[in-house]
Amino acid sequence: AKLIGYDPAVHHTAPIWSRLHIKPVGLQELLAHSDAVSAQVMYASRYQGFVNDKLLAHCKPGQLWVSISRSQLFDAQALARALADGRIEACMLDGAEAGFASKGSPLHEAQNLYLTPRLGSHTRESRLRASWYVAHRIHETLAGPRPSTFDQLSSGLMGLGPGAHRASEPQFIIR
Repeated sequence: AKLIGYDPAVHHTAPIWSRLHIKPVGLQELLAHSDAVSAQVMYASRYQGFVNDKLLAHCKPGQLWVSISRSQLFDAQALARALADGRIEACMLDGAEAGFASKGSPLHEAQNLYLTPRLGSHTRESRLRASWYVAHRIHETLAGPRPSTFDQLSSGLMGLGPGAHRASEPQFIIR
């Protein structure tokens, strides 16, 4: 199997690519040549509807999509069209916000959309990362200057292990 990936926050010459045996490519190339797409994006409102008709137009027909990101990353109308016309053979999302695939949504009747109830957050690794994050925040708060309000506490992510970084854009890993 050949792995290709896209992450605008990681330069194409960064050692992480070779260490993971992934060839870095542009997003359009990734979508045009991939059998499966794993879309993992730290969601921010600016990414609402990021996976839209314009992006999905580059999909290789019959792709499999998997994501544990927020369902708001996907434009429901565009995803419904891609599922119906075969650009996406199946899409598996770990959870969905209210109304995403409910009655009245264009995704309600999609037979090739699979939703799970946020199971990704129940893995041993995710619980361990959350515990480390809380411990780090407690240490950061106790070791630093005392804030007068909680609003002054930084809410940035901490590095949680090798390869952790602050992603400024969506990350896609393709197989």
